Amino acid sequence: FETGLLDTLAMAQIRQGHFEFTGSVEAPQVAYITSLTANDAGIPLVLENTDFTVDIGTTVKIKGGPLQDIMNEFTALSEELILKEREAQQQMLVAQQEGNSMKAQAIQSQFNKYLLEMQTRHTALLNKYSDTYVAAYLIMTNMTGVDLAQIKAEYGLLGENAKATLPGRTIATYIAAYEKIAVGNEAPDFTMGTADGLTLTLSEVKAKAKVVYFWVPAHQPCRQENVNYLKLYKRFEKDGLTIIAVALQCNELEWKKAMSEDGIVWESGMDRDGNISRVYFAKTVPYNLLLDENNNIVAINLQGSALQKKVAEMLKGK
Repeated sequence: FETGLLDTLAMAQIRQGHFEFTGSVEAPQVAYITSLTANDAGIPLVLENTDFTVDIGTTVKIKGGPLQDIMNEFTALSEELILKEREAQQQMLVAQQEGNSMKAQAIQSQFNKYLLEMQTRHTALLNKYSDTYVAAYLIMTNMTGVDLAQIKAEYGLLGENAKATLPGRTIATYIAAYEKIAVGNEAPDFTMGTADGLTLTLSEVKAKAKVVYFWVPAHQPCRQENVNYLKLYKRFEKDGLTIIAVALQCNELEWKKAMSEDGIVWESGMDRDGNISRVYFAKTVPYNLLLDENNNIVAINLQGSALQKKVAEMLKGK
């Protein structure tokens, strides 16, 4: 599981409410117990060469090795957060139904304070178990949802043993790839197919300033942002600006239809296999990077007036 590829390690039949697995591992790893008919992710275990017991009732109780005990502490924290979030959502719903906006704001404010407290408790656990496989694994599984600064801060908490595990090495590789698209670095080159059946390569597009933006044609916020890009293009195209649109998660027909409806006349292509968005860590859309004429990254994900202002600065205040 930690490699990103699912595999079946073993199978067992449930007999009179009991099941049993046997085996060994060369190093700790996370596996999930699930049934053939289950729709959820399953029950996580940190496999070590020791005996495990899994008691599945109204709650799940897992007893295993030392690493499982550590994982259980983190799991308890997550379960507490889930319950608290559900409770806050229910209270918010009641307040909204009552038309009591002040009460709703107070509930939200209180929950935000609780989130900060939970983050502090989570960080304390990472510090406590900083040199373990579990700490590295949990950072790895959550890193795609956080920014580079937080990933690096959490990775910095890990001890050398934790960094040497597969999850630890995966985090290090991820950070190195992420740093390639930091402001000041040269943007990774890419080639993609265009609507007319040709190809477009970033390094071959010549302009004083380039906006590379990622969008999904079926995503309404992206369609709304195209209005702003059209204004930007009309204002600065004659001064040396070009825009390169990278379409994601769409088919040929909806992509061409959206371009036609939104008046996209600038450079455009489709990231058919998702490789470009992965290299650029385009986790959410709309998402953009502003490049200079040498393809160096000037800014990341500026929107609206902030993007217009920066482009104007690059094109000598025009």
